[in-house]
Amino acid sequence: MPQTAPYLTGTPIPLGERADSKQLTFVVTQDCNLACRYCYVAHKNPHGRMGPEVARRAVDFFLSQAYEHPSVIWDFMGGEPLLEIDLIDEVAEYIKFETRRRRHPWQDRYTIMFATNGTLYGDPRVQRFIRKNRPHVIPCITIDGTQAKHDLNRVYKDGRGSYADVVANVRLWLEQFPRAETRVTFSSADLPLLKESIVHLWELGLEAVPASLVFEDVWRPGDDEVLEQQLCALADHVIENGLWNRVNCTLFGEGIGLPNTREDLTKSYCGAGMALTVDYQGLIYPCIRFMGISLNRRQPYVLGDIERGIDPERLRPFAALTLSSQSSPDCIDCEVAAGCGWCQGVNYELAPTPTLFHRPTHACRMHRARVRANEYYWARLARRTGLRRPEANRRRRYLYIMTAGDAVSHCAYRNPGRDAAPLEAEALRDALAFARQHFYRPVLLHSLSRPRLDLPDGWDPIHIVSSLSGSAGPEDLVVYENPPDLDAALARAPASAGDERPVVILVLDRENLGRLGRLAAGLFARARRLVLVLRDAGGFAEADLGLYRDQLQTVARLVLEMWRGGQAREVSALTDRLHLRGPEDCEAGVHTLTLAPNGRFYVCPAFYFADPEASVGSPREGVDWAALEDCRRSRAPLCVDCGAYHCRRCLYESQRRTLQRNVPSSMQCRLSHAELEVSSWLWRALTEAGYRPPGSEIVLGEADPIEAFPRWRWVRPRPQGGRACPGGAGGAR
Repeated sequence: MPQTAPYLTGTPIPLGERADSKQLTFVVTQDCNLACRYCYVAHKNPHGRMGPEVARRAVDFFLSQAYEHPSVIWDFMGGEPLLEIDLIDEVAEYIKFETRRRRHPWQDRYTIMFATNGTLYGDPRVQRFIRKNRPHVIPCITIDGTQAKHDLNRVYKDGRGSYADVVANVRLWLEQFPRAETRVTFSSADLPLLKESIVHLWELGLEAVPASLVFEDVWRPGDDEVLEQQLCALADHVIENGLWNRVNCTLFGEGIGLPNTREDLTKSYCGAGMALTVDYQGLIYPCIRFMGISLNRRQPYVLGDIERGIDPERLRPFAALTLSSQSSPDCIDCEVAAGCGWCQGVNYELAPTPTLFHRPTHACRMHRARVRANEYYWARLARRTGLRRPEANRRRRYLYIMTAGDAVSHCAYRNPGRDAAPLEAEALRDALAFARQHFYRPVLLHSLSRPRLDLPDGWDPIHIVSSLSGSAGPEDLVVYENPPDLDAALARAPASAGDERPVVILVLDRENLGRLGRLAAGLFARARRLVLVLRDAGGFAEADLGLYRDQLQTVARLVLEMWRGGQAREVSALTDRLHLRGPEDCEAGVHTLTLAPNGRFYVCPAFYFADPEASVGSPREGVDWAALEDCRRSRAPLCVDCGAYHCRRCLYESQRRTLQRNVPSSMQCRLSHAELEVSSWLWRALTEAGYRPPGSEIVLGEADPIEAFPRWRWVRPRPQGGRACPGGAGGAR
């Protein structure tokens, strides 16, 4: 199987030409020789058989339409489609004849597909059909796993299991199609058999196993725990047997459990309406799930028929469907939304009214269990191989864990270093349980004096260490805090492969601002990205602001020079804004929390050092989210519409200067504006050099956004002519 990543498990199963194909489905029969207990075709019957005349007219209708798709999938479904293999053969011959006669673009760019229960696959007529239509035919046999799993649901009408008949034909199928893929479905009753069933299918020779949970509301209390346990056991099997580059299963995925992107919100998970389905009467539907045989509470959703055509007005809702238009606010904002799928037909069936724009949430806990198991798999893969999924940095939730009282200061606060006591083992266990349950990635702030802490297998933490500790791993984030001797500091923190570290953090106070340009040049020789942190920024003077702007300009010229030389370098204060189309701050108290050495949660380490009593919860008690509402950008009136998307919006510095976490000081805003000015210069310079940054255009507004607030004219102090009352009219004396 072709690979584009150094691992296979968790990568998308390639569709090849099928990805751009128009899918046209013929439901050739509503009958089946099995009585599968979880089948969504609830009203099977022997009467809904498609006749040759209807099938030919359907082909004529579809070929008479104009489609933008370069290729087509002619899909045959049931019931069990191979009950009508003679009709399928006749229709396929007619398709080939008509596309050639019409010189249709699809005459050589087509695929014939059918999904079968496998019991009839060895029939001589079926084998003759396959030989005649290769290489255009792609059959799919459904086998659910072990005999125990398969025979639990996939039974004959007399209750006998079908595994023995199916597995014999699966071996024939794999001889003919070595890269074949089955479809596996899990429901509540068979979840305990998930791991052994997927492994069994791999051992049969099915390298890629598309697997899914039923979309219907069948889940019982505790099913989510069983699913998580089974998927973690499957992950263990993959890692411990070195199978990550040999087998695949869609229950693991690179994008599963990431937050929605803006692009995600404009798409729909389901392709209903983009594909078309025709039944034995010539009626056309968005898919088989909208036919009467699949519905219990709703009327069939008919788009038209092969005689009068499709009503385009009835197709409009399907074209308008997006994730955001059919999801609740909780689903849209879900931190682990990606990979949470749905069936449009089930949505229609379960909606309180006959609407397409409703998405039930009964499978939410099952999705979250799948996400937790995926986090476990990717962490174990990273620990074993160093390989990480490419989109891991889209994660937004981070739990900063101070491993001791003298943990490294990685941001705008100072660690007074009064106590080097380590975090208790029990507190760490509780924190990891909280992180797993609530989808936080651990970030370990390491001690300056104690041995390096690591987490158990199944975790892939970020490590932040001081350049003074001498214990930096090759991928750790190293903090350089006002380094007096940069060469010596670099020697204590050796870089990763290629003598280059991905990210370093440079913390500067006002006394060291004049060294920024020289320090950046030295660090750029060893790191691709520099995260710049200014300490006590709210207390900078006008001279400091001017010096900072000059130093930023020096760094910007260095970035431009290195870019022209083929060495891309990033500085958070300058280049982040070039790539952003919306605000992105540290999100302390919103998407990040800090566990202090006392075992309690804080907005960030700064608030712990400022006041250990200012805890917002603990792993066992949970988090007092109501106390953190003002941490949200939406509650920050000066920041909510500000174009300085790169600004880290330090809540601690705001609290120190304005007494409010959600209102930054004037100097904080003016420093961010200075960064924005130099970023704007760099934007223009890079554009002139031939590189157009992907972020939104930089618009320079007020240096201090408070100037745009009319109330500021009435409350700001005026030094001329009299003395202002500290509390205003009626205020505190």
